[in-house]
Amino acid sequence: MIDAEQSPSVSIVTAFYNRAQSVAESLGSLVAQTYPNLEIIAIDDGSNDGTFAEMEKVADARCRLIRQENTGYTVALSTAVRQSKGELIAVHDAGDVSFPERIARQAGFLARNPTIGLLACAVENEETFNRGIAIDRPPSPAAVTAKLWQGNPIHHGAVMYRRSLYDRVGGYRPLFRFAQDHDLWLRMIAHAEVGVIDEVLYRRKKFEGGVSTTAAKIVLQKYLSDFAIQCARSRDAHGRDLIDRHGALAPFLRERSPRLGRTLAWYAMRWLAHGQAAEAEEFLKAAMRESRHPKVFAAAVILRLSRSPWAWENVLKPAMLRRYSRQG
Repeated sequence: MIDAEQSPSVSIVTAFYNRAQSVAESLGSLVAQTYPNLEIIAIDDGSNDGTFAEMEKVADARCRLIRQENTGYTVALSTAVRQSKGELIAVHDAGDVSFPERIARQAGFLARNPTIGLLACAVENEETFNRGIAIDRPPSPAAVTAKLWQGNPIHHGAVMYRRSLYDRVGGYRPLFRFAQDHDLWLRMIAHAEVGVIDEVLYRRKKFEGGVSTTAAKIVLQKYLSDFAIQCARSRDAHGRDLIDRHGALAPFLRERSPRLGRTLAWYAMRWLAHGQAAEAEEFLKAAMRESRHPKVFAAAVILRLSRSPWAWENVLKPAMLRRYSRQG
C-alpha cells in the first residue's frame, strides 16, 4: 500500500484542443490513477467541439479544469505547470492513456532515486499508416542521455520530472511550438540524471492532424528539434545558449544540418514506401535545403524513378516496404 503521508505530491498536467471524442478515455485514465497524493491540471486550449463539457463530465475533486483562448500546446502546458503545486510533474498528452499504476511507479522511483530529475518509461505506440501497436522501450539512462544529442528518444506524454528542476532551467520555451520537450530535456540533463522504467505504463495514440501525421508538422518538428540541439551545443561558460543571448533573433543563427538532411530523406523514403508521394516530395525538398549528402541524392533518384508505374510496382515498392517498415 502507498503511504500518502510519505509520498511526494504529484501534479499531472495535460492540455486538450478539440479532443472531445477522446476525453472520457484519456482524462478518465488520470482520474483512475492509484496514486493517492495527486492533482490533475487539465486545460481546454480554446476547443470548439465540446471538449470542455466532456472534461466536466469526467473530472473529480482532484481535477482543476481551466478553459482559455487558444494559445498553442507549449504555452498551454506552461500554464498548467505554473498552476500546479506538486513536487513532481507528470505530463500526459491529450488523447493518450496513462495506465492505472503509472504515477505510482514513477513517483516511487523518483522518491528512491534523488539524483534523477527526468524519468521515462516504456510506451505502447500506435504506428503511422495503421500498422498496429509497437512497444517503445527507452534505452539505458546513459544511452538516453547520449541519444538526446542526436534526437529525442523519450515520449513527452509519458515522462515525470521534478518541479524544482523545471524551474531551475526555465521551463518550456514558447519559441518551440514543436520539440518543446527535446529543448527542455537538453537543458535538464545539464543539472540532473535521466532515469528509465522498463515497464509499459502509457499508451500513445495518433489522431488526424496530430504532429506525427502530417509531413509539414513533422518537418517543422525536426527543424525545431535540431535547433534545440544547436542551442544546447552553443551554451557558453555561463550556461547561456543562442536563445538566452539573442532572443527572438536566435533562429536566424541556426546552421544547416547534414544529420537533419539525412533524417528528412529517411522520412521521404518511408512515406513514399506507403504511397504518400506528395508528402515524400515535401520531406525531400526540406532535406535538400539542409544537405547534399549522398543519401539525400539517392532519395531524390528513387523518388524520380517511382513515377514509373512498372518500376514502382515491381521493384521499388516491395524493396522499400521491407526497408522502411520501421515505426514512425
